[in-house]
Amino acid sequence: EDHFPKKRTETMSPETSPAIDEAPSRSIRKRILTVLLVIFLLVLLAPTIIARTGLRDWLINAAIADDSLTASTQSASLGYLVPLSVQGFDLRADDGSLRVEMNSMKCEKSWLMMLFSNGELGTFRFRQPTLRLVTGIQSDDSNLDDDGRLETDANSDGATEPSPIKSIPTLIADVENARVQIRSASRTEPAIDLQGVNFTIRSEQIDFGSIVEIYPTTILDEQPLTPRSEE
Repeated sequence: EDHFPKKRTETMSPETSPAIDEAPSRSIRKRILTVLLVIFLLVLLAPTIIARTGLRDWLINAAIADDSLTASTQSASLGYLVPLSVQGFDLRADDGSLRVEMNSMKCEKSWLMMLFSNGELGTFRFRQPTLRLVTGIQSDDSNLDDDGRLETDANSDGATEPSPIKSIPTLIADVENARVQIRSASRTEPAIDLQGVNFTIRSEQIDFGSIVEIYPTTILDEQPLTPRSEE
């Protein structure tokens, strides 16, 4: 007789094998849920992150899409359900010919609501905007042809291609305490300086296009146009 111990072989029961197989699948599901949670939080906090960082000005300049203009802001509110607002807006042309400043701009809707409003953007309120124009600044001659004339989009017959008419969204712009300054580059004092101007603009889409209406306003109220001669 052989006195060697018999080798025991153990077989895994069907009840214990699924528990071992479920361990990796649980870990994968947990990782997927973690990634989805992080993505959800980033999407939820994205407006706040943009509004409180330099991404705010980067986004505005990307929307303007003009290399000759630079915009900056002091603060903004870009929440999904919070009315859109911008404070301390400043837009400048690199050549100094244009500058637009504004104390604040507020909308009655959030940007998400305007996105799904089918062109009805609601009311915008602009507080203390200032427009400064400087005339007589030598422009860049990169758009001039060999004869010194401004290049235009013309066809073979020399006729200029008309620009397509873009529809204007429906909105109301309420402007309060505006100022307009226009001066020549050769002078330091403005030739035109309008202050304290209040007006309202309304645009609306109609069947055959868009209309823009400017409500009556008053300028130069009780301001002398010419100096009085002393008698």
